[in-house]
Amino acid sequence: MRRGCVAAAMLLLLVAPDGPPLRANEGYQFRLIYTTDTQGRLDVCGCSAGQHGGLPRRATLLRHLRSEAQAVIVIDGGSTVTHASHVDPFARAYRSMA
Repeated sequence: MRRGCVAAAMLLLLVAPDGPPLRANEGYQFRLIYTTDTQGRLDVCGCSAGQHGGLPRRATLLRHLRSEAQAVIVIDGGSTVTHASHVDPFARAYRSMA
């Protein structure tokens, strides 16, 4: 719960208006890109077909999307959605060695 509140507060700070307020007929558009659960992988794991992951592919896609839009906000939520921890199996293994 706390992690979600922190993420929401950070998002609000990122999109807070900076400057004079816009008049009703002046629109402001931006593109919000949210990614999650990259789990530190630099490339696709290859464990199934049709994968679209990997940090190089992500960087290429973000460059392309930034070239199309004037204002782009990119947020990476880490593992806030699944709460998966890939450290747990290693921690258990180290504890069993003690």
